[in-house]
Amino acid sequence: PWNDVFGIFLLMVAAMLLLALVSYDPRDMPSWSFLALSESSGDQTHNFVGRVGALAAGHMLWLMGSAAYLLPFSMTWFGVCKLHSKIRITRAAWLGVAVMIISGAALLQVQNLLSERDHFTPLGGAGGLGYVIGGTLLKNLLGKAGATLVLGTVYMAGLFLVTGQHPLTVIHNIRMELTRWKMEREAQRLAEEKLAEEAANTIPGTLTPVPT
Repeated sequence: PWNDVFGIFLLMVAAMLLLALVSYDPRDMPSWSFLALSESSGDQTHNFVGRVGALAAGHMLWLMGSAAYLLPFSMTWFGVCKLHSKIRITRAAWLGVAVMIISGAALLQVQNLLSERDHFTPLGGAGGLGYVIGGTLLKNLLGKAGATLVLGTVYMAGLFLVTGQHPLTVIHNIRMELTRWKMEREAQRLAEEKLAEEAANTIPGTLTPVPT
């Protein structure tokens, strides 16, 4: 039963984080926050999850940029896995989430995606992590192509940690699915040819075969 409870809890937290992120408005930040727009900020809360949601979303977007959305999506995956298969969420899986978020943010910075800075993402779509790791370190050391290759590989490694699937197992499963799909297409093609052949050998308007 605790697996179900933990799974439901993860789904609840993931839903709250996602709602907080999509409804984030910098005007919700209290005046004491460094993300506040003015001293009068925070008088009225527009965030779906209230003041707590505004604070969480604001700091997540400042630190991780758009890569912050990977956290509720990953937690949703963990919650579904807990409810469906009762698997244990390991430390390696949580490490994979962190790796995906950091490398994803850095990739956004290296590729200059969502780079516009505004009140919603003060440090751009990559956030502070992406700016430091992707822009300041890796892009200067390895260049755009090298940094993209390294970060893409690291992101995939994090994805494998989150899903718990070995890369060779994933490749094998993909090959099996492709083979099954090809066999189904071939069986469908043969069935259609057989039906067409039977229709051609049948007198129109009847089920009587054409005499030979």
